Amino acid sequence: TVGSSIHIKASISGILTAHILLEGSFLPGRVVVHGWEEFMHEEKTCQEEVWCSSQHNVFQELTTSASVAMLQVRCVPQPRNQDKLLRFLQWLKAFNTLYKEQCSRCGQLLSSGGGPRGPLPPCWRDFTSLSVAYHRTCTKP
Repeated sequence: TVGSSIHIKASISGILTAHILLEGSFLPGRVVVHGWEEFMHEEKTCQEEVWCSSQHNVFQELTTSASVAMLQVRCVPQPRNQDKLLRFLQWLKAFNTLYKEQCSRCGQLLSSGGGPRGPLPPCWRDFTSLSVAYHRTCTKP
């Protein structure tokens, strides 16, 4: 617990760990995604360190996607904030196929665009269906 906020850690075994700061009444307020083992062998587990960016490009990209999804979930008309948190966690769970699912638009596992972070797996999941994976460059029409 940080002040009146709550810090939760959500993990997908072997893939990622997300640190989520809940503000007020269970509303996701901040999220940072790291690799599953990113802090396992280092002494970077203090409260401040988990809020630093990942050292890996793929998890930096996932943090960006998760931040956008967090804003979307905050705008979803749900009567209870707990339902909004659950929706965000369901979205996050869709990354259990991060290294297996190909992009729904280009059909490739790694992006060929070579953007600033290099070739990456599809780091965006459609918020509506939760099952459609895209590279960031493939989400644009």
